Amino acid sequence: MRKIDTLSTGWNFIKLGSAPEVVEIPHTWNAVDGTDGGNDYYRGVCRYEKVLQFPFLDEGKQIWLEFEGVSQSCIVFVNGKQAGMHNGGYSAFRFNITDLILPGENRITIEVDNSKNDRVYPQKADFTFYGGIYRDVKLITVSATHFALDYWGSSGVKITPVVEGKNARVTAEAWVEGEATQVEFSIAGQMLTASVENSKAEAEFLLENVHLWNGVDDPYLYTCTARLPEDEVDVKFGCRTIEFFPVKGYNIKYREGGRSCIMALTKEDLQAIADLMDVKIGASEQRLKAYIESHVEKEIRQIADGHKMLYEKLEREFGEVHEELDALNSTQAAQEFVLIRRLKQV
Repeated sequence: MRKIDTLSTGWNFIKLGSAPEVVEIPHTWNAVDGTDGGNDYYRGVCRYEKVLQFPFLDEGKQIWLEFEGVSQSCIVFVNGKQAGMHNGGYSAFRFNITDLILPGENRITIEVDNSKNDRVYPQKADFTFYGGIYRDVKLITVSATHFALDYWGSSGVKITPVVEGKNARVTAEAWVEGEATQVEFSIAGQMLTASVENSKAEAEFLLENVHLWNGVDDPYLYTCTARLPEDEVDVKFGCRTIEFFPVKGYNIKYREGGRSCIMALTKEDLQAIADLMDVKIGASEQRLKAYIESHVEKEIRQIADGHKMLYEKLEREFGEVHEELDALNSTQAAQEFVLIRRLKQV
């Protein structure tokens, strides 16, 4: 089965003109100058380095590095050789470093860049473009046949529930790498086996008398387990139907909170914010701004579900923004922007 180690300690941080220092991940170099309102915070290239020991390499295994969030661009090196590069500060990504690892000592180097550029969105915004490895870094060891680790930074398993009266139809999809011929799915005591075709397996479950996720009263979650002979992934999900009424609408309670630096947040920080919203405020929904990276979005969704809250994410649709602004005069364009509200469901 897969083995996951979080690489949070023992990182050397090197910034031009400053002495190297040992830091823990998550980390941002704009924790101070990016929050003082001066808009003169450092934007440039910094380096993170860490030494990993591999006494031996297991034959038939693969080793991947997973990054849940690096802002805004990075190049990853293993023993001086490039493992990969990534542009975009708000999405998870992984690199297969198996062929770069040597028995014994291995040096991991990540060059991170939050400089002004013409290739990474957003280009302009009313917030700090924090630089750093501001979410977890993980070392994942898997067998050669496993659930896809390079499928858009996801778990490789997707669950889609649709409520139909007292029942729910649940579609389970899995993407695999290697020589797998079938995937075993299980939900609520039901087990289905699906053949792998073009690296994908799909099965549909019928949950009779479905136990609905019901917010504050009953935030019930199901678990889908996807299995291969040497790999396994669990995905939690809720079955629910959300309705919006044009006249009545719905109420939102929210409050911003967190540490003085809101970028490099740990899972404990996210949990503390949820505790504050739930216990102190009595909120029934979390509404997040745009550019929430995929893995943290998943973490927040799970925390929100556990706290009996809806999770909502606001995103700007740039194409629609420009279409709307083109139709406005300059005075209106200076005062208005378009927000597309999307309800994110587990």
